[in-house]
Amino acid sequence: MKLPPCAILLFGATGDLAKQKLIPALFAMHTRGDLPQATRIIAIGRKDLDDAAIRKEYRGAIKKAPGWEGFAKRIAYHQLEFHDPTAYDKLLTRVRALPASIRDNRLFYLATPQDAFPLIITQLARTKLGERSPKTGWHRVVFEKPFGSDLATATALNNAVGKLFDETQVYRIDHYLGKSFVQEILAIRFANPMFDNLWNRNYVDNVQIVVCETGGVGTRGGYYDHSGAIRDMVQNHLLQLLSLVAMEAPTRSSAEEIRHEKAKALRSIEPKRGREQVVTGQYRAGKTVIGKIPDYVAEKGIAKSSQTETYTAIRLFVHNHRWTGVPFYLRTGKALAHRYAEIAITFKQGPCVLFSENGCPESNVLVIRIQPDEGLKIRFNLADGATDAVRVHEMDFSHKAQTFNTPEAYELLLGEAFKGDQTLFTGWEFLQESWRITDALRAMMTKPESYKAGTHGPDAALQLLRQDGRDWVGNQQIAHIGAHQRIKRKR
Repeated sequence: MKLPPCAILLFGATGDLAKQKLIPALFAMHTRGDLPQATRIIAIGRKDLDDAAIRKEYRGAIKKAPGWEGFAKRIAYHQLEFHDPTAYDKLLTRVRALPASIRDNRLFYLATPQDAFPLIITQLARTKLGERSPKTGWHRVVFEKPFGSDLATATALNNAVGKLFDETQVYRIDHYLGKSFVQEILAIRFANPMFDNLWNRNYVDNVQIVVCETGGVGTRGGYYDHSGAIRDMVQNHLLQLLSLVAMEAPTRSSAEEIRHEKAKALRSIEPKRGREQVVTGQYRAGKTVIGKIPDYVAEKGIAKSSQTETYTAIRLFVHNHRWTGVPFYLRTGKALAHRYAEIAITFKQGPCVLFSENGCPESNVLVIRIQPDEGLKIRFNLADGATDAVRVHEMDFSHKAQTFNTPEAYELLLGEAFKGDQTLFTGWEFLQESWRITDALRAMMTKPESYKAGTHGPDAALQLLRQDGRDWVGNQQIAHIGAHQRIKRKR
């Protein structure tokens, strides 16, 4: 589908997100010819800059930039304090001066702190820069996460946004939904009966969703210490992945139906129901693959007495007919031994009729890898005729090995926003449920357990599964692949 030309009004244009993600994504789209020639970018920031200065700042963030001059001509700078009405009046004049082919199609991108969202929305309404139902063209608004800090603040913010924009105009970013293989989860499930027919409590033993990082908080200390792992990662990324695994098939392939089914899956989670559990940890000094990491409380912007969690492992249950009794284990943390994100579905063992003399073969596992490599791994068992033993094997399918042209997450998400497709964005129905769950999980937290940087996290996270007779599958933890199990075939 050809993208429509529009005016991109980028608030927070001098911030790191704009420089490191948004402008490089737009430049890549320009280079490929995906960005219509008429499209213009108005970079809106508080700094005293001009067009040449902002273009120079952006150019410094692009490593290879053939064709940069043509792209740079699309960019203009507008200085604006969020609370200054006159600056918005001047912005309106500037937008009206744009060519008729683009000025009526407006994409407002708010790459700002969330406390600026209501200020900006109020002024967009006052000036009619943004309208619920423009007479010609379209107006859409993109919000970066976080959208609120709990259910109460998210609701208040959504009410403020709703005074100007209809839900169909609102695009809440979760860049994880822009990762190409996250989108493949629905195809893996619903386009393959060999998986879909087994995707329920009768055949699935447990589901593990893991996002591990090797770095510490770095320069994000000021933000992170007021957020923590549960609000920073679980509320959006991990619950998004859980909903894609747990949802029912939508009745139609529309964005509205897909987002409704995801929200409905979360509605079946009640964290205080009984067996749910939350483990938290905070890293101390150590060394990971990227180098030495200081104590969390020694990082810049962190209070010395901070009890903020940098790690969490959670056991949840989806209380519906499909999933009742199946534990969903979530794990995420910083300063860990390995960096990867994956979903592992472990299937129940069979009756072990042929191979029961020394125990059952290993459970089959389907691993959906999201990063750093994208693809599928399937763990299964084969008999070794020479030794009468069962060998555990893996079949590995890698998207990278297939040389697919995988766009960066922001390129994909921006393109979808231009087209008006909300499938890869977070709807309010989902957001309400994710914040409800997050608030309940945070209420269950205890003092975080210390863990050394460069390890797999606190010991309590291992016990979370071992008390259930299970263990983390893990991208780096299937050490026995290819080893023989001495399980003889029953004669």
